Amino acid sequence: MTSVSAIKDTSIEDQLAAACAEIGCLRAKVRTVEAEKAKLLVALRDARRDPTTTVPTRRKLAANDDNDVVSGDHFVFNKPPPSPPPKITRAPQIGEVYWCHFPEDNTPPEMWKVRPIIVVASENNLYGVCVVIPLSTVAQDASRWSVRLSNQLENQGGTSWAVCSQPYTVGVWRLSHFGEKTCRVIVIPQNDLDQIAGKLKQLMSMQPIPPKPSKPVVGGRDGFDSFGM
Repeated sequence: MTSVSAIKDTSIEDQLAAACAEIGCLRAKVRTVEAEKAKLLVALRDARRDPTTTVPTRRKLAANDDNDVVSGDHFVFNKPPPSPPPKITRAPQIGEVYWCHFPEDNTPPEMWKVRPIIVVASENNLYGVCVVIPLSTVAQDASRWSVRLSNQLENQGGTSWAVCSQPYTVGVWRLSHFGEKTCRVIVIPQNDLDQIAGKLKQLMSMQPIPPKPSKPVVGGRDGFDSFGM
């Protein structure tokens, strides 16, 4: 006849065996996860060197890398990735027109797509940065900060406007030739460039208008009211 103590000892041994088996399974899973993480880390290092890697792909890779940070919808490198090679063959000059590949994670009212620009400041360095003014074919007659170009640009199909209220500093690698097939550089007339420079000077020299001691206005205002815009 089996004693009660023998039954208890057998039950404990079974529980210990089951626990050991479960620990073994967990260890195997940990080894599998670590191997997958190692592969992802290698893929991330390769993706950093590839300028064609999309932001969503980088974000997925970064989620598995302790050395990188994912903040909201933005992907942030703790170590900056290398700049892609330039698409043009020489440093851009003031007054020249190029296509600019604006950051793909920009959202309106920011400039967010490939669009023509005018270079208004340059380091004269193919691997440096430059300041650009975006162009638009949408009529800007109502804007005091836009300049209508004298000549119609090829491939634009209408009058172009320089949106002087949105100057951007971009890497030269974001620029590509406006005449893509011939790589011909287009330069705007000097009088147009002078008007753009005048608008930028006015924009940068504006002083905020002191607020008047009156009741607060509710609705119908934007962030430019204090600048008289």
